[in-house]
Amino acid sequence: MILIINLMLYFKQSLLIWFYEHDVCLSLAVQRELDERKKFDAFLSFSHKDDDLIEEFVERLENGRQKFRLCFYLRDWLVGESIPECISQSVKDSRRIIILMTNHFLKFT
Repeated sequence: MILIINLMLYFKQSLLIWFYEHDVCLSLAVQRELDERKKFDAFLSFSHKDDDLIEEFVERLENGRQKFRLCFYLRDWLVGESIPECISQSVKDSRRIIILMTNHFLKFT
């Protein structure tokens, strides 16, 4: 019993992710009340040099078994608005932030 408890504590994050992905014990990953009013599940941040990866990434997240509403600049930002303002608003409107951290992204920052 002690071994099982230790393993559960050690792999807590992985177990929670697995539970959430498989719709098991979703109460373990309950969303806070503040998040319920958010327009998007996540804001997607990435380097423009990774556009080839983004299409597949967005497709899998928005149309997979667990469907997510993503915010990303190609369709959700207003043309002519300042980029810092768009980023700020996107973060405010999203429950989470996903950063596609590639070598291109690291060189950009």
